[in-house]
Amino acid sequence: MLRVPQVLRGAQTAGLSSSRLAKSLSTSSVCQQKELVELFIDDQPVQVPPGTTVLQAAAKIGIEIPRFCYHERLAVAGNCRMCLVEIEKQLKPVAACAMPVMKGWRVKTNSDLTRRAREGVMEFLLVNHPLDCPICDQGGECDLQDQSMAFGSDRSRFTDIDFKLSGNIIDLCPVGALTSKPYAFVARPWETRRTDSIDISDAVGSNIVVSSRTGEVLRILPRVNEEVNEEWISDKARFACDGLKRQRLITPMVRTQGKLENVEWESALMAAAQGLQNVPKDKTAVIAGKLADAESLVVLKDLVNKLGGEALATEQSYPTDGAGIDLRSSYLLNNKIQNVEEADAVLLIGTNPRYEAPLINTRLRKGYLHGEQNIGVIGPKVDLTYQYQHLGQSPEIINQLINNQHPFNDTLKNAKKPMIILGAELLARADGAKILSATQELAKALGDHTKASPDWKVLNILHTNASQVAALDLGYGTSTVSQIKQSQPKVLFLLGADDSNITREDFPNTFIVYIGSHGDRGATIADVVLAGAAYTEKTGSYVNTEGRAQQTGAALTPPGMARPDWKIVRALAEFSGVDLPYDNLSEVRDRIAEIAPHLVRYGEVEPANFFAQALELSRQFFMTDVVSRASPTMAKCIQAVLKQRIQLLDGWSSVSSSTSPELPSDSTFSPRAVSFCLYSISLVSWSDRSSRRSSWSFLSFSSSSLVSFNFFSSSIDTWLSFSCRATTIDLYSESCDSKSWILLLDFCNSSEESSIFI
Repeated sequence: MLRVPQVLRGAQTAGLSSSRLAKSLSTSSVCQQKELVELFIDDQPVQVPPGTTVLQAAAKIGIEIPRFCYHERLAVAGNCRMCLVEIEKQLKPVAACAMPVMKGWRVKTNSDLTRRAREGVMEFLLVNHPLDCPICDQGGECDLQDQSMAFGSDRSRFTDIDFKLSGNIIDLCPVGALTSKPYAFVARPWETRRTDSIDISDAVGSNIVVSSRTGEVLRILPRVNEEVNEEWISDKARFACDGLKRQRLITPMVRTQGKLENVEWESALMAAAQGLQNVPKDKTAVIAGKLADAESLVVLKDLVNKLGGEALATEQSYPTDGAGIDLRSSYLLNNKIQNVEEADAVLLIGTNPRYEAPLINTRLRKGYLHGEQNIGVIGPKVDLTYQYQHLGQSPEIINQLINNQHPFNDTLKNAKKPMIILGAELLARADGAKILSATQELAKALGDHTKASPDWKVLNILHTNASQVAALDLGYGTSTVSQIKQSQPKVLFLLGADDSNITREDFPNTFIVYIGSHGDRGATIADVVLAGAAYTEKTGSYVNTEGRAQQTGAALTPPGMARPDWKIVRALAEFSGVDLPYDNLSEVRDRIAEIAPHLVRYGEVEPANFFAQALELSRQFFMTDVVSRASPTMAKCIQAVLKQRIQLLDGWSSVSSSTSPELPSDSTFSPRAVSFCLYSISLVSWSDRSSRRSSWSFLSFSSSSLVSFNFFSSSIDTWLSFSCRATTIDLYSESCDSKSWILLLDFCNSSEESSIFI
């Protein structure tokens, strides 16, 4: 029979046990008439006869020690080890039920060592215990239940994994030991609807399954596609789905007297159509966001072209001149993703695939581990989870490789399948065209030297935006964001463009129309906001970085009055008197096929025609688009990262950005790069916590990993989001005399208020 401690069974039962032990000690004392042994248990003195165990001595003074196998009328076994206690000057805990007392001992029954020992014993007892407690006859009077609650650990042990694919462990676990925390207790699989789709958080185009119920996406799971993502997805793709229901635009809005107000669709389209009237032919421009689908891209392109506009830009600018050869080969990952691991020598230029494309990074790691792949990196030195040779940060190294003046030349030229992976974000620099041209020349030289198979391509461009390749295929890129700023168009369309770092001050006399799904930065500066659908709410075409056309599936209907983007543009064209020759999705795709037939050949890769193909770190992994920025789960991920990195700096010192010609490890923000809605942020001074500062601007910041910060309130007019490449940011107050460093203490989500303490 198992005995129960006093703290669990109540005074009556425990008292009976204690009285039995005390009576036994008293009887023994009378019979033997020996000299008593004095010891201290939890600093309480007690005298007992020689041969008394520690457990019996503790019971004499009313201290209960947990046990399972001990019974006062049975022989001592000492099997369960639950009665471990700490004795001073002993090397390790001892079993109280089997250890006779000694004079002068100091026993601790509730020390940290004792508690940890009991928790460990309880964990071992429970590790193989059947989970039948709800139907067990002993339930409610079980010593194991009671003692596990009283003396066991109150939490499970989890180890942080700094890995952007850690969520895949959930899929590997065949039981419920490892589960998705956001999905826990939400639904059962048979209650959800599964829809095949693709991930658009990066340019890989991982195949996914969207599980939804009652108009809400509950979780994202991977879908097997050996040619793209195998059976893995990134953590951002898996866990950012809770951002699909937050910060959503559910009604059209029109700015009236400086404030956005909800209106009906007819009123919003009429207001937008009026803004398009009497606009000069060359004064209409488009900036396409990173999540735009091919259907909305082509419809908006046709509308703007018929209005006389030719300025079609993407958020991430891309050089179009390069080396003057086949353009499509100059912006594709020309080898298939599955072939990346076959390369025996890889040169990474201005890219960090661990963040920009985690699933391509796993292919590289696989090639390194199993194929002895030699990898070189030009750019900032980063952790890629595998060894590589760091060649430096200067673009001049590319010219050294072309001229056979670098030791890594031997590695590249001795390779049978050399590969160059060039980061698209690097090419957005002012000298991006020169870097692309030099890389194309290097790729051509390697291709001619190695005599690789015609199917093997040396030059490969790694994009980070899901919409970029389709946009370039459809004719976008004729202008850049900076060129549009300089041209000052009369009408500017923002197609989900929230990361172009533009402000209302950049376009003081421009009529701005925003089409998108979330109330992000683009919506805050628009004159008309047209509520669009998210990628899980529409059937849309996307082309990944290797040129593979795929499509998303509509898992649910758009919320409120939101509609698919291409339908919004088509309706706007009708209100504006512009005739577009399509009315349904099939006809829109026919139009796409006229421009780029490969965009509607889903699942296929259209290869580039020319064989001799001619950094900054990725933006913060967990928050790179409107969906992930609206995700509380992603905010918690950012917060966990910051807890390891954030620093509080004393005093004031100016930390200026690097201006060297090397590939940048940081960036520069002008005071106008961030649009502040000051009344949505709480600014509290160290010296006077009741004061509010009204004028703030960036001066400089320390070089570190990119971090995105989000602040928003219930009104779209009081929403702020900005990104910077720093963990400690130097701010200057124009309205006070003192200057201080700040520490960003916390992140916000949809239910928490943000504060900056300075």
